[in-house]
Amino acid sequence: MTTAGRLTNSNEERRAGAQVRRSIVKRDRRACEDTARHPWRRRLAASVVACLVMAPMTALAVLTPAGAASPPVTNELHAGSALQPGQSLVSRGSLYRLSMLRDGNLVLYKQNRVTWVSGTAGHTDAVSELERDGVFTITQDGRSLFATPAYANHASARYLFLESNGNIVICDDHANVLWSIDRPPTVQVGDTGANVLALQRRLTTLGYWLGSPDGQFGDSTQQAVWAFQKAAGQSRDGVVGPVTWRALDLGVEPKPRPASGNLIEVNLNSDLLMIMRNGKLWETLNTSTGGGYTYTSDGVTSVAITPQGVFHIYAEINGIDVDSLGTLWRPKFFVGGYAIHGDSSVPPVPVSHGCVRVSNEAIDWIWANNVAPIGTEVWVF
Repeated sequence: MTTAGRLTNSNEERRAGAQVRRSIVKRDRRACEDTARHPWRRRLAASVVACLVMAPMTALAVLTPAGAASPPVTNELHAGSALQPGQSLVSRGSLYRLSMLRDGNLVLYKQNRVTWVSGTAGHTDAVSELERDGVFTITQDGRSLFATPAYANHASARYLFLESNGNIVICDDHANVLWSIDRPPTVQVGDTGANVLALQRRLTTLGYWLGSPDGQFGDSTQQAVWAFQKAAGQSRDGVVGPVTWRALDLGVEPKPRPASGNLIEVNLNSDLLMIMRNGKLWETLNTSTGGGYTYTSDGVTSVAITPQGVFHIYAEINGIDVDSLGTLWRPKFFVGGYAIHGDSSVPPVPVSHGCVRVSNEAIDWIWANNVAPIGTEVWVF
């Protein structure tokens, strides 16, 4: 591990390594309380310190360029460095190996058994790189094949680290995990179990209504996920993968307009219905408002828009209301024939004739808890 071409071994880097170790020792004192609450963070921080203190030259190893005679053996990739085809990261103890194959696939091996793949095979001589903003990418001729999420809140140095247990993490220099393959698996409609239950509890804590968490990924959970993805500015696919899990970790919440008292806010840009209690955001629902299309009813042509302004609930029907445009479940009218009402179809995009649709389960909850009685103020903007 000391031959030229394998490691950068200058006096300048020795000084840099010493400075890094000193900063980590100081930082470790500040992080003591936090890492005690998070065992996985304590394990990671200990691994980083061990690398820097016990084997500083390995921790500061620089990967050799493509075509070098002998790629180095290291367990981390620093921001700005690339893993070229044929190169690997090897965990301490050598049980795991993360290899960039020449067919474009990034593969994690436990000894000789594949445990994870990037799914980018078929792109010869693709390169994986940890960019300076902390995003890990696989590219071929400038085209992105794989990329981890970007986290603007973390401006410090970053590195990708292959832990001795086979977990791959991207961290900042405070050992905060920005991305990991050891996060909960992707969940979606139809899934059940502990991961779904954890998702439901997190959404409930953040105020995205879904009823009582039960470990079943059904319609109400999908509605809550859509609402969350809208608030986070994500693709509204209803699938909870690494990007959505990370946003859940960050605790993303919608931003209602400042208000006092009890009222309902409908944001037409994000298509979210926000219920305010005593001027504070209480619950958030997915909604589908006016789709902007032209339609004809009873010989009259109109545009499907939701009126904007400050209104009040002035009438309600505790049951089905049928008119020429369709069926409204337990509507609460706030202006003219426009109502907040239940529907069996509430997609994450605007499709209504102008009403504010929520799920049937959500409107039942609104009625059961007297959330929007006659006189409730409704802001539509």
